[in-house]
Amino acid sequence: MSSVRATQFRQWATGILMDFAIRGYVLDRKRMENGSFLGEDYYEHLLEEIHEIRLSERRFYQKVTDLYATSVDYNAEAPTTLGFFAKVQNKLHFAIHGHTAAELIVERADSQRPHMGLTSWENALQGKVLKSDVIIAKNYLAQEELESLGRIVNTYLELAEDRARRRIPMTMEDWAKRLDAFLEFNSTCQTESKTLYGTALDGSLSLSAKLDQLKLLT
Repeated sequence: MSSVRATQFRQWATGILMDFAIRGYVLDRKRMENGSFLGEDYYEHLLEEIHEIRLSERRFYQKVTDLYATSVDYNAEAPTTLGFFAKVQNKLHFAIHGHTAAELIVERADSQRPHMGLTSWENALQGKVLKSDVIIAKNYLAQEELESLGRIVNTYLELAEDRARRRIPMTMEDWAKRLDAFLEFNSTCQTESKTLYGTALDGSLSLSAKLDQLKLLT
């Protein structure tokens, strides 16, 4: 057996063993794609996963990526996965206020406003704003925007639960397309911004430097 074929075999075998170790069974993806098989155990496990995601304390966009990771063909290194994870946060922000996460930080971070314009931050009870707080876009959202974001994500998870109950398998590509279609259906999908995250990062940190001078940050 050639070294290339041997490597391919090891990768295939490792994937099968990991499926078995994690789920207790192995998905026959070829038969699944042909619509000929997916056991009840798979859907019961999937519904449990979705339920855990709904109850988790993770950030909204992380719940969407957690749901994506339940895809029957999930591969953390696939181009579809890398693209989805890179864009999902911006797409959700755009759905709420028409800006990417980077644009929101640039627009709302203001050293002249109390707490630099933040509406929430990790140590809010102590009143101290840290540099790590000013580069998190969600920290600038108004309560109404947070509630809208929550409704969008919860509705998306309800869609996932409905499809699982109807025994409809979802691939990585399915979830990537469904997110765009879902946001478009809700009349919230807008043109992607060209603002780079690094630009926003530099801008927000330059503002936080002013707070350093005022000894409001540590």
